[in-house]
Amino acid sequence: MLIYLTAIKNNGQKRYGEVIPAGVLYFRALKPFADSRKEVQNKLCMSGLVLNNEQVILGMDSSGEKLYIPVEFKNGKIEDSKNLVNLEEFGAISKYIEFLVKEMITSMKFGKISSNPKRDSSKKTPCDYCEYFPICRYEKNEFYEIKNLNKKEDIFKKMKEMEGECFEYARTTKCNKGYRGGDSCFCGCRIG
Repeated sequence: MLIYLTAIKNNGQKRYGEVIPAGVLYFRALKPFADSRKEVQNKLCMSGLVLNNEQVILGMDSSGEKLYIPVEFKNGKIEDSKNLVNLEEFGAISKYIEFLVKEMITSMKFGKISSNPKRDSSKKTPCDYCEYFPICRYEKNEFYEIKNLNKKEDIFKKMKEMEGECFEYARTTKCNKGYRGGDSCFCGCRIG
């Protein structure tokens, strides 16, 4: 969803005029099962990010009671939520998404599409469910550990670090992964 939002933000001006992200929300496709109406409403509440703007929030959920979006009002004020972001944070997210997409494109361009499965804190991996295992045959017990970043500040700090790595790549013309970018790195920075 964030890739789509970034694409519309960067390329939608001609069709939509100025594009300002109001949020990116995820809705479950499965019908929720619950014992009470309140539980069903809780399960129907979307997850995702919402612009920290009263007009936007009330436009998405006029009740202000966290019925549809993961943000609510208390005592007439927006309740602090990990799901709220400001325009600057949306910009940082978009920039990071662009960075990741360009990194993926460059990796594929240079034939770097090796098996590199990830493992989360539950120790489950995509290999546990993958129907292509007979083709891939990834047998190493080496998985990239996904770190849970629970605080918004930690997430934006990690994105900033990745951005720094990207500029270092541009400066040296060869990143630590061995890619050479030619005239520009995968984030679009000019080398040289």
